Amino acid sequence: MEQGRHGRQRRCPSPQAEGSSRGGGYPLDLLPMVGGHCLAYPRFWLLTGALGLAVFTHQMLFVHQAAYLVDGGYDKMLAASVVGLRR
Repeated sequence: MEQGRHGRQRRCPSPQAEGSSRGGGYPLDLLPMVGGHCLAYPRFWLLTGALGLAVFTHQMLFVHQAAYLVDGGYDKMLAASVVGLRR
């Protein structure tokens, strides 16, 4: 154990939890996160929501890119080709 910033002892996670045959290299305090137990934690929903919002934003930009190029004066076929090559 090493000293934390405020003088308290801090436990460093080991690659294999001591005294545990299961866990596959995870510390014991991460074992509840395996399976459906993670649904009860707010940080799971925060990460899920942030990822969903990022994917939604990316898709909206991708969908409207061809229309933006056509409005900018490019030919429809060229705009569709540019958007199709991007993926």
